[in-house]
Amino acid sequence: MPSTPAIDTYEDVELHEFSSREWRVYDVGFLTGYALGQASLQAQLDQANRDADRYYAEMCRRPAPREKEHVSYAELCRRRGDYERAERNEAQLRELFGYLP
Repeated sequence: MPSTPAIDTYEDVELHEFSSREWRVYDVGFLTGYALGQASLQAQLDQANRDADRYYAEMCRRPAPREKEHVSYAELCRRRGDYERAERNEAQLRELFGYLP
């Protein structure tokens, strides 16, 4: 019983090897598939664009966040009730820099 030849699915054919007729078939198939995919995803794309516009408008209405208050390590130690550590830290900074930053 002779074996039937395998069906050629163009898996081993490079695009630059196509003849002009094969290119037309490929091009029509690609454009048809693209159009079908675009039609089926257009509703999702429109919704994503509406969401993006809504989020952008919401962000434009919000005020800029305030900058956080900078508190020195020594001040944090004082707030915790550890006055000795605060004094040691400030003395160490004075020794390193000659002043308190």
